[in-house]
Amino acid sequence: MKPDVCFISRTDPTDVAPNAASVVEIALCFRDVTAAGGRCQSARLGEDEVPPNRHAEGVPVPCVPMPSPFPPAEPHGDLQPIFENAWFVTGSVLFKPLVRLVRNMVVLRHDGELTLVNAVRLDAEGELALDALGKVAHIMKIGIHGMDDAYYADRYGAKLWAADPEGGATELAEATELPLPGVKVFRFRDTLSPEAALHVERDGGLLVTCDSVQHWVPHPLMSTGAKIITALMGFRNPAQIGPPWRKIQTPPGGSLREDFDRLASLPFDKLIGGHGGLLEANASRVLGESIKRTFD
Repeated sequence: MKPDVCFISRTDPTDVAPNAASVVEIALCFRDVTAAGGRCQSARLGEDEVPPNRHAEGVPVPCVPMPSPFPPAEPHGDLQPIFENAWFVTGSVLFKPLVRLVRNMVVLRHDGELTLVNAVRLDAEGELALDALGKVAHIMKIGIHGMDDAYYADRYGAKLWAADPEGGATELAEATELPLPGVKVFRFRDTLSPEAALHVERDGGLLVTCDSVQHWVPHPLMSTGAKIITALMGFRNPAQIGPPWRKIQTPPGGSLREDFDRLASLPFDKLIGGHGGLLEANASRVLGESIKRTFD
């Protein structure tokens, strides 16, 4: 593909881009001014687009798009149905060299609008599949997973919701009215940092968590190093309360037992966390067993 060409001025380059060392660098700095989200908006810069009092000599240089400010898409699978108007996709993140962990995004639809929970950026093909489901309108951060939230907010103009409502996000409190009928917010009351879960009340019930409960199952996206490390960290049982999460979130001398007893009392047959896989049946019972293993 032939690269775009910018026509810029060689005259007094530091007035165009302070400290610029070359014409190409000037082109990049100037393009940054005319770009949005790292995406070029025009194919070339003409004389009328050169800064005031600069003389455009028509010097062509390769026009290289500025790098995106958002993390790139990582390897992921396809969107999978949970039940009507609910899907999940298993993505991944390179936690450290040779350690690739899986992470999940849940997609909920109502009236043609999509809500993404534990957002995971998708590649171009994945975005086409996502767009085919509806318009991305809401991003919900229920724990600490949020590395791709800004990307979706920028691309789709989606509204941000969060358990910890920093940066202008709407708080996910238990009394918050969500844009999803039949979906309620569960808040942990005793954790050191804000944490939530979502309870989808229809179709037998679905519990969506972040790191608090994780149902680890084998997945081809997980590296061998990740499988070893997660086993050493204690991820060996279904619907497991995350050992590192519990350690970080438990107050000194305190316990999260009451929070988890409240969580397990909700009616839900399925469960999916920010990591692991989908627990497809008897999820509330399995979580109850996990609570007993952890706290008794």
